[in-house]
Amino acid sequence: PDPHLAERLRLFQQLRAAQEPRAGTGDGVGDQPPPGTPIRIALPGGSRLPGRALQTTPFQVATQLGYVGGLAEVALVARVNGTLQDLDWPLESDTDLELLGFSTPEGREAFWRSSACVLGAVAEQFYGATFCSAKATEDGFFCDVHMGDRTVQRGDLPALEDACAAFARAGHRFERLEATREQLAQLFKHNTFQLQQIEEVTSPTATVYRCGPLLQLCRGPLLRHTGLIAALRVLTSSAAFWRGVRGHQSLQRVTAVAFPSAQQLAAWQQARDEAALRDHRRIGQEQELFFFHELSPGSCFFLPRGAHIYNTLIEFIRVRPPAPPPP
Repeated sequence: PDPHLAERLRLFQQLRAAQEPRAGTGDGVGDQPPPGTPIRIALPGGSRLPGRALQTTPFQVATQLGYVGGLAEVALVARVNGTLQDLDWPLESDTDLELLGFSTPEGREAFWRSSACVLGAVAEQFYGATFCSAKATEDGFFCDVHMGDRTVQRGDLPALEDACAAFARAGHRFERLEATREQLAQLFKHNTFQLQQIEEVTSPTATVYRCGPLLQLCRGPLLRHTGLIAALRVLTSSAAFWRGVRGHQSLQRVTAVAFPSAQQLAAWQQARDEAALRDHRRIGQEQELFFFHELSPGSCFFLPRGAHIYNTLIEFIRVRPPAPPPP
């Protein structure tokens, strides 16, 4: 267990509590109306709803519209006046609001970014690892952790997946904090990887999220809680270098994918299995057309059948009549 965990979480909660009064009472700041001022919330399609400045949240609107359960797709994040934000972040003034679910690229990215936090938190607990970074990709997400000389073995993946599922079911909330560079340096003073990222922050403040025991520098937005992650599959583990630079500290990279329902995971797995059956690399070797060898990574060695097909295609191209000139 991390000996500095309690200190880190205590400081996070102190800083976050100091930001809570922003949704209370008082005068507005600049062009921002005072808390409780009536505001207009415009939705796609032209409908409008009333709200209260610094009190009404996108989640409350989603609940009112039925985008939290039932038949409608669950809202995951919001687009507020063109900017993505968490569902629990209060609306500050008149707002053009769009609720985004998993079917949208933005909702899917936020879902997988949040799932990467789950993987990072479990890796810290499961291995006593140091969290380095996490990222959503086009087809899932990965998490990089530092484990010294230890590695994540393939046989560990099922147990790691089970631990992620249990962590998600616990419904840990994603808590957002806007902190100065000095505050961030205090929060992450025992994590050299996060400190390097803080040194590159050029804005006066940056955002950090808490998910259970994990603190992570992250621009967001993220989900409201981990209970929305209903199905998670850990895929691979491999070595990686910090920042992708050879010679930097060696890390362990774990890749995974997650979905809002077990049915979506099953459909993804079926599509993946079918794609594997159509993989030309597998089919070519089964039909004795070619083989691969470490002497030529990324290139194949043709067998007689494959060489015959290759030479036939080359001959076809060579003797094909030239295309007629354009009119």
